[in-house]
Amino acid sequence: MFTKSRASVVRMLIAPLAVLSLIFAPGTVRAAGPDDAARVMLLLDVSGSMNEKLPSGETRLAAARSALRQVADALPAGTQVGLRVYGSEIAEPKEENPKACRDSKVVMPLGPLDKQKMYAAADSFDAKGETPMAYALEQTVGDLGDSGKRMVVLISDGEENCVPDPCASAKKLADAGVDLQFNAVGFGVNAKAREQLRCIADAGNGSYYDADDAEDLAESIRRLARRALRPFGLNGQPVSGASAPDGAPPLAAGQYLDTIARPGEKKYYRIERSPGGTISAGFAAITAAPTADGMNQDIWGIDLQTPGGDSCDSSSTAQAAYQAAAVVGLGVRSDRTSNPDCAAGPLVLEVSRQAGAFNNDAATDIELMIDDEPAITNLDRLPPPEDGVPQARAVSGGKVEEVDGGTAFSDAPDVGTGSWDDTITVGETRVYRVPLEPGQQLRASLTVPRPGAKNGMATPAEVVTSRIGLFAPGRAALGEGASAVIQAGNAQTVSVATPEIRVRNRESESRTVAAASQGGDYFIAVEVASVGPDQVGRPLDIRLDVAVDGQPDGLPEYAEPVPSAQPSAGTPGESPEGPEASAPGFGFPIWGAVLGGVLLLVAAAGAGLLALRRRR
Repeated sequence: MFTKSRASVVRMLIAPLAVLSLIFAPGTVRAAGPDDAARVMLLLDVSGSMNEKLPSGETRLAAARSALRQVADALPAGTQVGLRVYGSEIAEPKEENPKACRDSKVVMPLGPLDKQKMYAAADSFDAKGETPMAYALEQTVGDLGDSGKRMVVLISDGEENCVPDPCASAKKLADAGVDLQFNAVGFGVNAKAREQLRCIADAGNGSYYDADDAEDLAESIRRLARRALRPFGLNGQPVSGASAPDGAPPLAAGQYLDTIARPGEKKYYRIERSPGGTISAGFAAITAAPTADGMNQDIWGIDLQTPGGDSCDSSSTAQAAYQAAAVVGLGVRSDRTSNPDCAAGPLVLEVSRQAGAFNNDAATDIELMIDDEPAITNLDRLPPPEDGVPQARAVSGGKVEEVDGGTAFSDAPDVGTGSWDDTITVGETRVYRVPLEPGQQLRASLTVPRPGAKNGMATPAEVVTSRIGLFAPGRAALGEGASAVIQAGNAQTVSVATPEIRVRNRESESRTVAAASQGGDYFIAVEVASVGPDQVGRPLDIRLDVAVDGQPDGLPEYAEPVPSAQPSAGTPGESPEGPEASAPGFGFPIWGAVLGGVLLLVAAAGAGLLALRRRR
């Protein structure tokens, strides 16, 4: 449960092979047991263009070989990994030798990592031929087998030249596979190749990254081992919600995972309650991969209801993202109404997804958090609720440590008071965990790019937007966050803060204050979005300054023991009015008329506000 005392892609390229650490990146969100090890196939382009030299003087092929050796050094022992290449055997063009479009071979079969074998494999091929990307991708999927968690890392320096549209092949392969993910890395690619590789990654629910030189590859490998064994970004016990309240599966306190197949679908869950308990329900999702025009939008809603259909509490958000993926969070409670039917007995949770102005029809996985909080016996002796949401104050820097942000809540790393350096790729969201107790407050400042950053922006034409937001243990967004437009490398700092955590904050009319009423894990989400497709996948160095103010105070006393401070995978076993009835969620706001206004905003502001937030 998320009550009482649990206060306890991707560095740079991230380079091609750092994506191995993103086995659990957005889109790969199915829960799995600890023995269900992921199988990873590296698919390397060794066409003739890989013999071209980098500014450093070494060839692209030499840089790729060096990176493969460092992967062998960095991956944990026993990692299931293999290597396939294409373009290594036939030097004649496809017009002279049609077999050039089937030139692909495994140079290291899939199996437990053997460093010496991987060293040898990295030196076992030359760069000669064409770029049969689609054919090689199909063969790689076959190398991985037909079950379990499987990931392809495609590394290419150019575009497909054997079939017109490799993305169509990728979509067909992805649709036929469960727990199959494609990630693509462009190694100094042009715009057309980048578009192809991004489309392949999107089709396979993966991520796209840019890498420009061998140093990028080497630096990202350093972080690989620390991230390779992370859980999926969304996590929980699989459950299948019903299409109507009557057939809703029963849920006890815990964490669950389900899928909303398409806009317009609703799912229902029956929540069993202990005598005197207060039910909290939270929802989290990651916005689907962008549509062809770079914009996507999901309108999400959750409604906690009595079995008779009366609403106890509801919340909604219109989440959109331009050239980015973003985390969505909503939360509801059974005590935000005077309806006596909401205070006792089972309840029903409705989760809905509606089509937005820029619709994406892809299925989306959702994480559900259910808490059944026992009655509090010392409520009248606890501090009163906060008066309102505090104004955020910038956090002074402290000792700097490196951190790898998570892809969502479940794999977020712990951070505390101090300064934390990370590298985020444009188009991604990274999440960090901060344990808090009642009596404490979280403040956080985001600086992009960070002081002394290697990865920044050099020209006035390069524009991105940064955003930082906060989430409560139950996944509800705490306010709308703060954002900035960053142009030509001019660093910008934005700050956010929680209210002081107080148990009686739940009495507040403000949803933001009310959500900050329980001790547990709070979350910082950082998003960087682009105003155009060419910057997606580019690494940017960031700094996150964090302060936890205050000491634990005003702890609740319960009528019965609290089994856990944070939900774990469980066993399926009148609403406020006014503007606070809907949650802000988290993302880049686009104000006014979305359809006409977004282009004007992008053109005029260079970035504008890049994700829609509407209130119901």
